[in-house]
Amino acid sequence: GLRAQRGKLLEGETPPRTGKNARGNSEWLLPRLHPGDAPRRYVFQLFASDTGLGLMPGASRDDLLRALRGH
Repeated sequence: GLRAQRGKLLEGETPPRTGKNARGNSEWLLPRLHPGDAPRRYVFQLFASDTGLGLMPGASRDDLLRALRGH
């Protein structure tokens, strides 16, 4: 839902739409790090599409991937 002309989100700015996380809500999940834990790797995915997707807020990852097919 980010217009191409805009090109960025500012630090702390809420995106126009967010999907569901592993717990089924749209909140940011902070990592639970404990002393002595091995280093972790985090992967973020950014998708660009040639059309608006029309997904409802809280759409699942599967909903997103289905809507992206062919775009």
